[in-house]
Amino acid sequence: ESTDVDCYRQAITDRTKMIFVETIGNPKLDVPDIAAIAEVAKEHGVVLVVDNTVTTPVLVQPGTLGADIVIHSTSKFINGHGNAIGGIVVDCGTFDWSGARYEHLKPFQRFRNFAFLASMRGLIWRDLGCCFSPFNAFLMSIGVESLAVRMERLCSNASEVATFLTKHSQVEKVNYPGLTEHPDHAVAKKQFGGKYSSLLTLRLGTKERCFKFINGLKHVQILANLGDAKTLVVHPASTFCRDANEQERQAMGVTDDLVRFSIGLENIDDLLYDIKNSLKQL
Repeated sequence: ESTDVDCYRQAITDRTKMIFVETIGNPKLDVPDIAAIAEVAKEHGVVLVVDNTVTTPVLVQPGTLGADIVIHSTSKFINGHGNAIGGIVVDCGTFDWSGARYEHLKPFQRFRNFAFLASMRGLIWRDLGCCFSPFNAFLMSIGVESLAVRMERLCSNASEVATFLTKHSQVEKVNYPGLTEHPDHAVAKKQFGGKYSSLLTLRLGTKERCFKFINGLKHVQILANLGDAKTLVVHPASTFCRDANEQERQAMGVTDDLVRFSIGLENIDDLLYDIKNSLKQL
């Protein structure tokens, strides 16, 4: 259970190489307490890796909460327009890699706390060639310039959509960390400073109702990406979770009647109008 700190403590063995969490799980939208998990990681000398894609450095800097490595899919919010593929790994330089768990990094021990970064540059970048193309890097650099102002609008729009959906009779349940009824709302409020990013999910009862709702949207686009300037919608069970078995889907919070939104920058009245009209058809 990703939000139960004791579960991490109990799961660590001599073979454990890292603890990995997302700031906001996708699509479960659970919010682990990074600082508390970091304490467990330090107790056992295990590196803590945090995926900060959904919240971005605008809402939280995991390194200040005890994370050792922070990663982002830059194709999402950092790029902001879904027109480039990329990712980044940020080594905070806070972890001692000389422990027995990380014998494979011995050739890089001369780099001390940056041994992992040195190994990545040698293997991933130099040997495998996994780096941005110049044009993708150019697009990312343009996108990141507006990241802060975009996150303000995205969070605001998502909050309004989530509030609207909680009051709609056709919607069985809404999941958004910004809602006070969300089980991890208190942790999310503390970690993200009162903003909760743009992902939200809703349950509509059946898979058929989900498809009817999605197909009834006129302006929202059906895409599995997230963090785009435009609002995106997807049915997780039949798209990016389709190959998961039932047990795995339950662990991810994916049901057949689940719809996921990545809310965009549109005028909120236009967005709500589109959603409202599609719900009327159910």
